[in-house]
Amino acid sequence: MEPVHHSRLTRMAKYDVVIIGAGPNGLALANYLTKAGAKVMLVEKRFDVGGSLLTEDFAGSRYNLHALYMPLGEKIPPYSDLGLSDYGCQFARPEAQATVHLDGSSLTLYTDNERTQESISKVSVPDSKRFSEMMKAIDSAMAEVIIPWIYSTPLPSEKFRERLSKKKSGKFLQKISKMSPLQVIDHYGLETDALRLALLVLGCTWGLDPAQEDSGIAFMSFLYGMLRASLVKGGSYLLASSLYKQAITGGMQILVGAEVSRIDVERGVAKGVELSDGRKIAAKAVVSTVDVPSTFLKLLEAGYVSKAMMSSAMKWQWDPWSLFQAHWTVSGKPEFRSSEDGVEGSLVHIAGYRGVEDFLRSVSGTYEGKPFPAGLLSLPSLIDPSQAAKGMTVAKFTTISPFRLSNASWDDFKDEFAEQCFGVWSGITKNVTESSIRWRYAYPPTYIEMKLSNAFRGSINGGAITPEQTGYLRPSSDCSSYRTPIKGVYVCGASVHPGGGVTLAGGYNASLVIAKDLGLRVWWKPKYRP
Repeated sequence: MEPVHHSRLTRMAKYDVVIIGAGPNGLALANYLTKAGAKVMLVEKRFDVGGSLLTEDFAGSRYNLHALYMPLGEKIPPYSDLGLSDYGCQFARPEAQATVHLDGSSLTLYTDNERTQESISKVSVPDSKRFSEMMKAIDSAMAEVIIPWIYSTPLPSEKFRERLSKKKSGKFLQKISKMSPLQVIDHYGLETDALRLALLVLGCTWGLDPAQEDSGIAFMSFLYGMLRASLVKGGSYLLASSLYKQAITGGMQILVGAEVSRIDVERGVAKGVELSDGRKIAAKAVVSTVDVPSTFLKLLEAGYVSKAMMSSAMKWQWDPWSLFQAHWTVSGKPEFRSSEDGVEGSLVHIAGYRGVEDFLRSVSGTYEGKPFPAGLLSLPSLIDPSQAAKGMTVAKFTTISPFRLSNASWDDFKDEFAEQCFGVWSGITKNVTESSIRWRYAYPPTYIEMKLSNAFRGSINGGAITPEQTGYLRPSSDCSSYRTPIKGVYVCGASVHPGGGVTLAGGYNASLVIAKDLGLRVWWKPKYRP
């Protein structure tokens, strides 16, 4: 079925469900509901779908401008439920996940804990054993509690604690939940600076302050994801493409380049949406996948917004920092100074920090508007050759960054800062120099907001990961089931449980709730229960 164009909505159209936003969660939700028999209209402000799943071609090379690392890969339920592999989505997961380059030496962490333990033992035998103990606890907790929690409607805190008490990993989770990332590492007695640095960078880059208490579970989840991560072969957009193709084939209709200005509510019941040009789309249910302030303060009339919803929207906390990303295409294949086997095939290279103190200084600098040229270097084309032209290598450098600089604008400083980041990359290789560069693209936080209007201040997670904005309280206590107090109005997306990251969990979880409310056929078998 062809996408719906503007000219085809001259009269009021009627649907079962209208979904606002064609990001990963909106696309996943549209697929489940369409296959359940609903007549679905997906409305997207941009002229393309996928949200953060952005891949752009530059002279035969592919730059993944936002999402690159897929933390769960084939483990996400929609991958198998929707048969996404049949629509072009395949993952590549290298065994070497992260290599930290420090003082001319390197340390590599692998998907296999035993191989990682062997790597660490070359530096510290005690730390290799401590790390193994920590990862066994994390793996168990993720499989038994956290992944089921991600892919189900969140429970109130007292019920969640009760559920934890019945799980083998419950005590472990209760203990670390109150800790900061630094305290989690100290709890296991890890002493090797390179190892501590690697764990903090992998677990905290995505919006967690290393000293933030009550963030132990979030840190553990990010760390697990970055040590089990994969890439989408051909570029991140192919995940969005596979979702889009599946939904269109199933009968979903889509309107791109159209902005929803208002959710139409009459007497406390959803009636559809109104577009910025005045056209209306009638529907039994409306699902907003955009951010909390936009949904509750702009799209809904104040009279229909509950006190809890209004409070959440007014007090919504955004991520403490954003990300600066620089992209390059260079000629040839980089040769690393490290002599460690397989280092060139590592998914992530941590470079530019002289140790943990440097990373902590970089975090402090973001609050002062001062970026630090260090972070995560990825070379996607060494893992998936299809992402670069023959004889070329594609690189992406990501570092935590303030949205606004203290003494300059990003437009004026982005190229200079990208050069500093390139110097970090060049410094850990034998053959990458300025003359190697064929194409380059600096992508500061301000560009993220301009590209994706829902990513306010270059937001990473659609809102800070804090106790007040996690689980049952994300986005508010009366919307945590994806329903709002307004009949027929639902919320989904990064601002809702479980948060950001390309897990498709928000769309997956909301689909079950909405299908049951509308009396649709639940054709899939939910893998987890609340």
